[in-house]
Amino acid sequence: MAGFMKMKGLAAILGVGTTKAANTGGALVSMKYVDVFTNPLAAAVDTVVATVASSVGAVNLTLLITTLDFPRNLTITADAAQIQSVTFTGTDQFNAAQTEEIHFNGAATVVGTKVFKTVTVAAAEARSGAANISVGIGSILGSSRKMNGLCIDGAVFTTASGFATAVQETTRPVKPATADVHGVTFNTALAATKTYVLSYRSSEVR
Repeated sequence: MAGFMKMKGLAAILGVGTTKAANTGGALVSMKYVDVFTNPLAAAVDTVVATVASSVGAVNLTLLITTLDFPRNLTITADAAQIQSVTFTGTDQFNAAQTEEIHFNGAATVVGTKVFKTVTVAAAEARSGAANISVGIGSILGSSRKMNGLCIDGAVFTTASGFATAVQETTRPVKPATADVHGVTFNTALAATKTYVLSYRSSEVR
């Protein structure tokens, strides 16, 4: 078990069952998996792009990293009113190419909904006003398989204390409502000293 807990992105099959397909009345094969996220970085506003003055013209922002610690969502932050957007190009946790456009909303942090494993381009529109902007990471962690949204559960423990100290989340992890986004937000804030265990069902066998 100790070796298993140290591995990123590893899923374990816990059981096999069936789930009803509402549109046909049939049954789909469903397996239960466990994903383990060891020491994920806390959500932060400047992990991907350091704070920089917004550009008068459109510009590709300088990326601090292109591969995230775990597949997760992105955020954008401005310290003054902005209505421009940043369009991200990269891949999801299944290595499929994807883009996401996130719009600033005044002087605030705006949270993206898609899960990115890699980011290759962060293209900012011409600014609507002078501001400092940055790109960070959010709290949605991507699952290793496509989730069917059933039987989601989670536990958290301090990594140094070991799995035996794991505590089940009283409020279960939440899957985003956005279609085709596979991941969860844990109730316990992410921290680089903790391990997060996600249990869920998937009809995907890989």
